[in-house]
Amino acid sequence: EAKNLWKLKNVQITIDGTKDVYSKTKSFVYKNDNPFETVMGNIKRLSENGISVTIRINVGKFNADDAEKLICEIADRFSGNKFIKVYLHSLFDDFNSDIKTEDDDRYVFEKMEQLENLIEEKGLRSAMGSLSNSCKTSHCMADSGKHLCILTDGRITLCEHFTNSNAIGTIYDFPNNVDWELVDRYKKVLPPYDRCYGCPLITDCSVLKICADNDRSCTNARQRYKINRKMREIEAAYKKWKKK
Repeated sequence: EAKNLWKLKNVQITIDGTKDVYSKTKSFVYKNDNPFETVMGNIKRLSENGISVTIRINVGKFNADDAEKLICEIADRFSGNKFIKVYLHSLFDDFNSDIKTEDDDRYVFEKMEQLENLIEEKGLRSAMGSLSNSCKTSHCMADSGKHLCILTDGRITLCEHFTNSNAIGTIYDFPNNVDWELVDRYKKVLPPYDRCYGCPLITDCSVLKICADNDRSCTNARQRYKINRKMREIEAAYKKWKKK
């Protein structure tokens, strides 16, 4: 059905660590002795059917070391599989992260720099890291004007982090009855910090006033990681252009 009826082409699956870390992080309420293997099996089946799978690894202090083992395991299992790629994402907000101090922030982003090199070495670099996809015109899905988050009861939100509040309407009367005032609130951004004006990434950064992450400033480690990642994207884009 996924392949032939839905015409599914791409899937993103998040994995937070190897078997033990993954099980502890997810803490599923239903019985599954090995949810990690279930997910890895799903990835295998998808890729065998020609469906591209992007694996997102969330990285926080709690799993930064384990993420290295995970990348190696993915590479061992799916070596040479052109349908499987990996990218990293830092856990940055108070709801799902243990990054609380600048020292923790530095540790996580320095570790992520090492993991980026490992992803490159293992040939798992995701196309999501390409330059064309990283020139941002919005903060996230919420203010992009192109995405909706549909909840199980039919309510519609713009952000997956606001599932108990901030509904803009429901699937039953959309688009005739929409809270446009709330939609507009998702477009309001905070002004840059003073230090932002000397940063080469200023055109990529915006923070929504409504966002739970709006009281954080960028640390030196975070800035350095993002600049290095942008340099990789520029280099990859140049190599692709040169090859064509």
